[in-house]
Amino acid sequence: MTMTKSRPITGDHVDLILDASWFTVTGSITVGGVTAEGVDCAKLILPDTDPQHRRALKATTSVQYWLYRDSILMYHSPLLQVTRVHRTDSGNLTVTAARHR
Repeated sequence: MTMTKSRPITGDHVDLILDASWFTVTGSITVGGVTAEGVDCAKLILPDTDPQHRRALKATTSVQYWLYRDSILMYHSPLLQVTRVHRTDSGNLTVTAARHR
């Protein structure tokens, strides 16, 4: 898989809206743009602190997010199609999502 990356944005909490639910994740959060196999994607790296959040993300097909740092909105995403959710060796949760076509 060929991937290129953009400069990441960091925050301290993110509001995630899924297919049928929403929740807030707090902690060290990084969002970066990547191109994977010619498709523009967002890659969210979240602390994996709540098993219910992990299960909800693995079960969802779409996500929209608002990233904040010190209560300032840093980025608001369009509706994205979730393409991959996995737990890293460092204990973080990585969510990769692409624009709906």
